[in-house]
Amino acid sequence: MAERFDLAFVGDVEEVLGWFLGQELVVKEMGTKKYSGGRHWHISTEHERGVLELTWWPSRREMWVDVRANRTGAWVRGVVDDLVERFR
Repeated sequence: MAERFDLAFVGDVEEVLGWFLGQELVVKEMGTKKYSGGRHWHISTEHERGVLELTWWPSRREMWVDVRANRTGAWVRGVVDDLVERFR
């Protein structure tokens, strides 16, 4: 089960990816077949448990981050709160 946090549509996803990198997080593009034309990344830290999943679906003008129950970590909630505040 995942908790989804919708972000305001950002036409240039590089702004969001740059924000993650500015937080010293690791960004790895994973690809997606589920969302035609979309892109998907896993966001993590170097030394702590947890993964955020960022999905961008430009044709639907949607962008969101998922937090899965089995992939959470101590840093996750703070990053999600800051991300949503920045891109809501």
